[in-house]
This record gives sequence, structure tokens and C-alpha cells, in this order.
Amino acid sequence: MWLLEMISVYPSAEAIKKAGIENLSKISGITVLKGESILHKLASNTKKLSHTACYTIASMAEEILYKHKQLTLQKSRLSKSLETNEDVKLLTALPGIGVDSAVGLMLEIEDIKRFESCKKLCSYFGVHPTFKQSGDGTWGNYMSKKGRPAVRAILYMSALTASRCNESLKQLYARKRANGFNHYQAIGVSSCTSY
Repeated sequence: MWLLEMISVYPSAEAIKKAGIENLSKISGITVLKGESILHKLASNTKKLSHTACYTIASMAEEILYKHKQLTLQKSRLSKSLETNEDVKLLTALPGIGVDSAVGLMLEIEDIKRFESCKKLCSYFGVHPTFKQSGDGTWGNYMSKKGRPAVRAILYMSALTASRCNESLKQLYARKRANGFNHYQAIGVSSCTSY
């Protein structure tokens, strides 16, 4: 977001150099150190952009920022309107799942009755195990990831939170890491166990 903010105001290397560290550091997300780094990287850039190109870059960045703001506002309104929903309350009772995550899961599931079993729900989300073997002889059981990536992102963030605030999941995560699992594998086990 800081990059979009910067190029909406300073759409060219020349404009960024003219702005200097003082003006760049006024942009949210740009520290003095980051501003110095940006200016250092642009020091050798001598390309000049036309006014039309600068206008196009600035207006596109402004449009993306506007759309992002609207999306954030709509998500907030949706979460607020559904926070008293019984399904949302049930999901938020699980460790690590907040209202936004519960609403996201609920929207992806739509109607739980359309899934005959937990296995079918896991397949829909792509979190079911599958055996993979490659030509170089590497093989094993992995998460399939053939389902909905948005849901896996919600579940990952929820499991990450749960493994930090729930003592039993924290211990499970530590045990799996000690057994040679990488971070993502240990979080995957934690998420399957907690949910």
C-alpha cells in the first residue's frame, strides 16, 4: 500500500527524487530508512516519463487505492452485519477464528448440507491428504491444494493464531517442528487438529 500511496503522489523516479526523504517519510509505511533506500536505488535512474505517463501511473494507483478502501469497507460492513449469525458465532468459538475469518468461511461453504461428509468438505477446500510422487524419486503424503485457495488462506491464518494463543496447539506445533516438520507442515497438522 505504501508503494501505491507513493506513486499516486510521485509517479516517476524524477518526482520521487525531488520529493526527498522528508516528504517520502510522511507517507504511511515509509520510514526514513526505507526512504533512503528508495532514493539510493533510484539514484542511477535517469529516465524521464512524459506527463501523460505520469498522469496514467498516478491515476491508476489512486484507482487501486480507492478500490482497496471500498473493498475493506464492504468487508467490514459484511462482518458487522453477520457477527450475530449463529453459524458465525459457532465458528468464532474455535480458537484462532475471528469474525472476519468466520464470515469468509461461511461464504465459501454457503450451505453445509451440500457436503455429505467431512471428507467432501476437506476435498472442496483442498486440505485433504494426497500421495505425490515425482520423477526424481521424491514422494510422500501432502496437502492436495486442489480446492479453494481463499479458504486455505483463512484456515492458515486461523491456525497460525491458534497455535500461538492455544497452549495445546502451541505444544503440538513445537512437537511437530522437533520431529522434522517444516513450519507449514506443522501449521497444517495444528489446523487439522484444532478444526
